[in-house]
Amino acid sequence: MKRAFFITFFIAIAVTILLVFRGCNSCSQKPEQGGKPITPTPTPTQKDLNITILLDLSNRIDTNKNPEQWRYDIENIKVITEFFKSKIKNNPHFYKGKIRTHLLPLPSNNLKMNSIVSGLEFNCPGNAVGNKEIYDSIAKRYEQSLREIYTQTIDAGNWQRGSDIWGFFQDEVHRCIEKDTIYRNILVIFTNGYLYANGRVDAKWNNTTSIQPAYLARYRNPNWRALIDKDDVSIRSIRNDLQNLEILVLEIKSENEFVDEENILIHLWEEWFKKMGVKEGNFKVFKSTLPSMRKADIENFLN
Repeated sequence: MKRAFFITFFIAIAVTILLVFRGCNSCSQKPEQGGKPITPTPTPTQKDLNITILLDLSNRIDTNKNPEQWRYDIENIKVITEFFKSKIKNNPHFYKGKIRTHLLPLPSNNLKMNSIVSGLEFNCPGNAVGNKEIYDSIAKRYEQSLREIYTQTIDAGNWQRGSDIWGFFQDEVHRCIEKDTIYRNILVIFTNGYLYANGRVDAKWNNTTSIQPAYLARYRNPNWRALIDKDDVSIRSIRNDLQNLEILVLEIKSENEFVDEENILIHLWEEWFKKMGVKEGNFKVFKSTLPSMRKADIENFLN
């Protein structure tokens, strides 16, 4: 009986010590007196997104030529904003993603458009309250504002033959790149693939800043790649410093019936990106198709 008593006694002491130790350990994890909450601890995550959307508002969205193009753009941008929202949801306390929009060419009603475009710039502050405000508003704001941008541009009907995207890469692309290493810098371009020189005159084809349908007429041939290589056709590159930029180009679309013209445009754009220093695998150029068929490609690129 004494032996049983001592065994029970020692077990009780051991259990008591264990409970006291666990209680003290949990006390150290409780909020401080006065109700001050514990600050969440950040966990390692993927880099935050710094997204720039560049919209080509030239004759590619002329409803007499392409009645559905502006709707395709909006549906594809919905995929981008929903992806951006998912990043906020996964890291609400610390996410510092950014998203903004640029227009080319600039619409005639610049002041009003400036107000609309300014409302499409979102910078997540990295705290739960501010990030929730953006999460709740970004999708609706983008859809409403984009509809207004496209509607006003289409109603004005002041069509240029293309956008000076070459000039954008010369003068403005640095605004798409954050030097802070917490960011992935992503530029998404909506264009049919043709470039408008905006007053520049290119004397030769092998170093051009402009691509128009008439220029490509001689290459509408099943052997187009050999002809382009022979003539050394290329887009002029004035920089090679875009190693920290990823580029997604959507809605490449030919203005004629030649089946390979879209492939010619894609080839020229991809070679241009390589010359500007964009890393292999960090750029994709896609033809226009139904948004439902392009959704997975956009998400895969953003992932």
